[in-house]
Amino acid sequence: MIKKSLTLVLVISICFSISACGTGNSSQSEQSNQIETGTIMNETESAMDETLATDAAEESVSSTDNTEIFKENLKENVEEKIEPNIEVPSKELKNKEETAMQINVRANGNTIVFELNDSQAAKDLYKQLPLSVQVENFSKNEKIFYPSASLDVSNTPLASGGGAGVIAYYAPWGDVVMYYGNFGSASGLYQLGRIVSGSEYIKDMSGTISLTK
Repeated sequence: MIKKSLTLVLVISICFSISACGTGNSSQSEQSNQIETGTIMNETESAMDETLATDAAEESVSSTDNTEIFKENLKENVEEKIEPNIEVPSKELKNKEETAMQINVRANGNTIVFELNDSQAAKDLYKQLPLSVQVENFSKNEKIFYPSASLDVSNTPLASGGGAGVIAYYAPWGDVVMYYGNFGSASGLYQLGRIVSGSEYIKDMSGTISLTK
């Protein structure tokens, strides 16, 4: 009887031990699973954070690029709208300005400037400069002087009349005429150019005058 009792106690003890072992193993397994699950969640969250950070960086770069493109387009549009309408002188006009022939007549401390036309007679006079000549009165509206050589009047326009400030060449006498009053046309009178400045000084010219380019 005692032996049977001891055997029963032993059996019950073994069962408890087995049960305890099973419970311990189950607890350890559950704890291990929880640790693994936590690790996986942490890794997942880290991966998601990295993905979000990468997307944010790419979006930032894309936004910066778009902003720069927008600024460039805006700048181009503004420049097109505010660009001044400046007319660039033509090559022909530039050449004309660069080749314009002007003569300075110095008399009595004053300077008179004439711009010559493109005629052959005007070119011949321009080539003779500088000159120092005597100026003379003629009639009541002009001063005259004689160049060092006669002028070629081929392709030179006739002076058909005008007012103060015209410079002309009277071929029959070979003299250059500077008008300070109205005048009419005359046979053999060719226009060389017009006054630029100083027309008020022509009338009082006297003595020796100098002509320079």
